[in-house]
Amino acid sequence: MKNNIDVDVVVIGAGPAGAIATMKLISGGLKVVVLEKAVFPRFVIGESLLPQCMDYLDDLDLIDVIKKEGFQVKTGATFINNNKYCQFLFSEKHAEGWDTTWQVQRERFDHILINEATNR
Repeated sequence: MKNNIDVDVVVIGAGPAGAIATMKLISGGLKVVVLEKAVFPRFVIGESLLPQCMDYLDDLDLIDVIKKEGFQVKTGATFINNNKYCQFLFSEKHAEGWDTTWQVQRERFDHILINEATNR
């Protein structure tokens, strides 16, 4: 059997990178198909986003979509090794940019992103 699908780009994987790539390609007028082996929502370990991610979400008008989900706001990170603490506050930066992000449940986060990508 032969399937003819009229697309410009095939994106493999519907995680955050695949969903963001799909949205950017669609916004550029391309026809996109996303291939994913798992059925969504699917279990994935939680994710601690970095502020740089906010630029991508903002660029695609996703800030309000994600904000309404009520994920925990993240203002920094602390690393612990042998009782030594190293703390990073996102507000203590030397360049423009976001000083917060979210701690997300990947199962929900990924599902939200791919739904947005495929329903635009």
